[in-house]
Amino acid sequence: MTDSCPLPLEQTTNPQVADEQEVARLLQRLGRRYSLVLGAVALLVLLDQAVLQPMLVRLAGYAPVINLAGRQRMLSQKIAKTALAIERGESAEAASLHRVLQEDLAEWQRVHDGLRQGDDVLGLPVANSEEIVAGFKAMESSYIGMRDPALRIAGGNAPPVDTRDDRSAVNKTVTSLLVAESQYLAQMDRIVKLFESHARGQVTRLRILGLSITGAVLALMAGLGSLVVRPASTVIREQLQELASSRRSLSLAHEQSEARVVERTRQLSEMNDTLRQEMRDRQRAEEQARQTLTQLAHVARGHAVGQLATGLAHELNQPLGAISNSAEAAELVLRREAPDIPSATKALQRIRDAALRAGVIIRRLRNFLRPAARVRTIVALNSLVAEVVEFCGPECRQCGVSVTVDLSPDNPSVEVDPIQIQQVLVNLLQNAMQALHEVPANARLVTFRTSCVENLALVTVEDTGPGFTMDPTVAFAVLTTSRPDGLGMGLSISRSIVHDHAGSIQIHSSPGRGACVQFTLPFVRTS
Repeated sequence: MTDSCPLPLEQTTNPQVADEQEVARLLQRLGRRYSLVLGAVALLVLLDQAVLQPMLVRLAGYAPVINLAGRQRMLSQKIAKTALAIERGESAEAASLHRVLQEDLAEWQRVHDGLRQGDDVLGLPVANSEEIVAGFKAMESSYIGMRDPALRIAGGNAPPVDTRDDRSAVNKTVTSLLVAESQYLAQMDRIVKLFESHARGQVTRLRILGLSITGAVLALMAGLGSLVVRPASTVIREQLQELASSRRSLSLAHEQSEARVVERTRQLSEMNDTLRQEMRDRQRAEEQARQTLTQLAHVARGHAVGQLATGLAHELNQPLGAISNSAEAAELVLRREAPDIPSATKALQRIRDAALRAGVIIRRLRNFLRPAARVRTIVALNSLVAEVVEFCGPECRQCGVSVTVDLSPDNPSVEVDPIQIQQVLVNLLQNAMQALHEVPANARLVTFRTSCVENLALVTVEDTGPGFTMDPTVAFAVLTTSRPDGLGMGLSISRSIVHDHAGSIQIHSSPGRGACVQFTLPFVRTS
């Protein structure tokens, strides 16, 4: 009997050894899968830092590029006007005009070189787009054709000369300057559009890359369940089944089964330790996945920054245009034999108000990323409309557009941010004037109306243009426009402002019958 005992013990231990080897191989496979998933998550984190973040930095640099490119056009016009003033000016004011021309010309050349080659002080990156580089090469002849005559007129560092000594030569130089200026302005408009197109392309690529990383993270999370969690649960289920089988065999062979139960309990304890370690590894993997999703949210905020940069260029164009028009009006008034001091004073006041308005616009757009308390006051809606009509009057007259107002006798009061609501009115008036370019001069009409509807104050802006060519329901979308030179931000920003004031905005349009834009604001009773 004693000789026959070792044989069954050896037969019972062989399956256990086989099970241990199988579990070890399974754990190795699970470990490799864990390492693969964690390595993929680490690669996604490195991809964000190595690709997305540098792209965001480059994208943020397009705001000063577009801004300075637009300002470059204004400088070129100012240089041409100063040259004309020198041509027909008296010797008493020649020195001042020459000095102004030299300063403007130096700034114009520096910005031109910065847009082409980059300038750290101005915050301008190097133009690396083939289309933009080609645009600057095509502009070179008009740039030189404008620069050289301007340098000859300015006189460099030498004292200004009396242009009456050689009137014919000066006239020819100014004429060549004006010819080159028209070509330069057209080519600079094309380059500004190329910069804007390049910025939009960067935003699209960032969005696609962000969505790709999000999909990869979701796929890794799904693979974590199918490749690791499911096999681990299978191992636990098999071990429990074996434990139940061991318990049933206790009644048949108690002495032999006791050793097997002890051994199996030890194996289960080791397996539990392994599973607890796997659970800790899984928690670490989930934490890394959450960090990756947080960084993707940062990419979405960067996308918003790109849109705000484009909107800033659009919004500042209005007060800058007003400053240019008012400055020109002041110059014409002061150059008369009997200067109209009150008119010049009003023009200077309009310049000051437009500059303050530009500063407020910048502060408001910056607050889109860092919300702050906004100051709202109770004002009369009619006064806001009247101020906008008066403020934009010179531009309307220049475009040949007649503006009429039909103000409500109730003079409704609203609690708003006056600057923001006036910005909405200016945006709608600008859109109407753009739509009236192709309409005969005697039919260009914009009408402002105010009225009260129940507990709401209603503002209506109508024009006699061709109407909206696109579906009015999509006209408020960001970067959506029917004009080749438009940015597609005016209506979107206007809707955001109106909604922020608990109001609503709608478009009514029939092709060929003009357009009508209406927005409402909550009515405030002051008595």
